[in-house]
Amino acid sequence: MAFCLEDNAVQDRSADYAALAAHLNPDDPGDGARQIDATIIAYQRARCRPGNHGQLVRHLGMLLMLIAETIAVFHGMLWLEPTALAPYLGFILEVPLWTAAPVAAIAIWLAFFLSYRIEEKSGQELPEPPAAIRDWLEAHDHRHGIAWWHETRWPWPKLRAHRREIFGYVIWRRTPLPLRAAP
Repeated sequence: MAFCLEDNAVQDRSADYAALAAHLNPDDPGDGARQIDATIIAYQRARCRPGNHGQLVRHLGMLLMLIAETIAVFHGMLWLEPTALAPYLGFILEVPLWTAAPVAAIAIWLAFFLSYRIEEKSGQELPEPPAAIRDWLEAHDHRHGIAWWHETRWPWPKLRAHRREIFGYVIWRRTPLPLRAAP
């Protein structure tokens, strides 16, 4: 039996989400949907935080490496042609050449060692989903719990509205969108 992504994925995605929302609050599925959204957002924000911090430290390290290289290259250019380039290099000549080495060492430490140490903490201190959601997921054979459920079962418009990815950073909204604004 062939699997058609367009038909089955969208149908399963909406069906499981609606079933869980109805399970959480049979009288008001919209309230159940807000509970699901808040749980997913809290979990994913905690899960992505170490990766985003590691990415920030890595970018800071690369920026410092660029500064160290700039100091060294401009001093090298000045050594080649001191009279012609001195007026154009300005403030960079006031920085001693020996400062490039410590700045490069700090940059390497930030970019390679510290950023990976921060990312190793990924997966720690993740919030547990409420018991009702956890029990429903276990009863319906979602073995990984809430960790990857949003990728396969959360409606696409909600996923796009609540998560942004920019330059390797994964940014989640702090709170779910109100029902009127939610897609």
